[in-house]
Amino acid sequence: MPTREMSSQSQQKPPSPCSPHAVCIPCPTQDHINPMLKLAKLLDHKGIHNTFVNTEFNHRRLLKSQGHHSLSDTASFCFETIPDGLHFVQLLRSL
Repeated sequence: MPTREMSSQSQQKPPSPCSPHAVCIPCPTQDHINPMLKLAKLLDHKGIHNTFVNTEFNHRRLLKSQGHHSLSDTASFCFETIPDGLHFVQLLRSL
C-alpha cells in the first residue's frame, strides 16, 4: 500500500478535477530515477500536477543523496512509495 513520505504534502492544495495529472514511475535504477525526476519537475513548472512513484529503498536513497530540501520546491508534487521487498531480504540475512 503506498505511503506518503513528505510531511509538507498536507500543506499542498489538491489539484482541481480538470487540471492535468501525470504519474511518473521510473524504472527502479538510479540512472532512470534522476532523469524522470527532472522531467516531473519540468511538468510541475508547466502547471501539471505530478505523482512520483518510487520504491521505498530508492526514495530513501534519493532523500539521502539530494536532501529533503530538494523535494520541497515543487508546488503540486506528490511522492508515493511502493514496497520493494528488500526488508524481507534483510530479515533473511539476519537469521
